[in-house]
Amino acid sequence: MKLIWILSTFLATTSCGVVDYTRCGGSGTSWQLRVTDCEGPLCYMRAGTSYPIQWDMTPSIPIASLRLKVSAIYMGLQVTIINAVLDNSSVQPGTTYTIQYTLTPYEVACRNTMRVSAELFNTAGDVVEVCVAFQVHVNCDEEEAGTTDAVLY
Repeated sequence: MKLIWILSTFLATTSCGVVDYTRCGGSGTSWQLRVTDCEGPLCYMRAGTSYPIQWDMTPSIPIASLRLKVSAIYMGLQVTIINAVLDNSSVQPGTTYTIQYTLTPYEVACRNTMRVSAELFNTAGDVVEVCVAFQVHVNCDEEEAGTTDAVLY
């Protein structure tokens, strides 16, 4: 299994649970979605806390370059969280790849449940290869709100 890394900040004390998701497009195959400290149909996240996410997928065609777009539906509007072309992201059909990225919810989203989607695009023609969506509920606490960045390592 090959890895494509995007801001992978994994802590030894956390565990990635399998999160229920729905497909939202593309002809590639999505195998599993794992989120640190979450599992099941609703992922509870704390504002200001970073959550590493791992997503296993297999493309349907050879792709020279991928773009990752992560967005949320917040108060009826689509908000883009990550929109990045992934360096060295050439993929081949028949091989499973793990996409990894980190989300840190802002405090403004506290006490809200929202749909978060992750889409992988073929940069040639900007066609969706695979898309998954899952439900997130953001809890509040005294921590300062964080940010979300995407960097390929």
